[in-house]
Amino acid sequence: MIRGVRFHKFGGPEVLQIENVIVPEPGPDEVRLRIKAIGLNRGEILMRSGRAATKANLPAQLGVEAAGIVEILGSNVKGLVIGDRVAVVPGDLGRGYYGEVALAPARTLVKIPPTQSWVGRYRAPVQRPNGTHNSCIQQCGSCCHPDRTQGRRESGCIDADPREGCGAA
Repeated sequence: MIRGVRFHKFGGPEVLQIENVIVPEPGPDEVRLRIKAIGLNRGEILMRSGRAATKANLPAQLGVEAAGIVEILGSNVKGLVIGDRVAVVPGDLGRGYYGEVALAPARTLVKIPPTQSWVGRYRAPVQRPNGTHNSCIQQCGSCCHPDRTQGRRESGCIDADPREGCGAA
């Protein structure tokens, strides 16, 4: 079974649960990724807490930014092969990359070099309108407390800007 991080009610990080999830075969323009790292950002904190402009349909799974290895290609996917290391930039809302495996639209993927560590600073090729970059990439299986309002930061968090806590906008 594939594990994913989901929530069934709005709240703080304590509402997140690791559950078995079903990830279907990719559609013609999608790939199946083995997730190696995820991005943590303020928008996901707002979504999880129920404070986002658009409320999630519960149960929900977070994650719009990720990096991983291509496992399966959809029938129309060109320019990628099984085993490619890729990052999702920008991710589609509602995809749910907080898990071991996820589907991603091929058009949102960029290849990353084999020398790039899954753990480390990550700068998205696209800047946000306010001039900041993605806040954090965290290796799956580790813990990074993304709720900056709680004032806690777990060890292992990789900040885009070392002067800011994880989840900084």
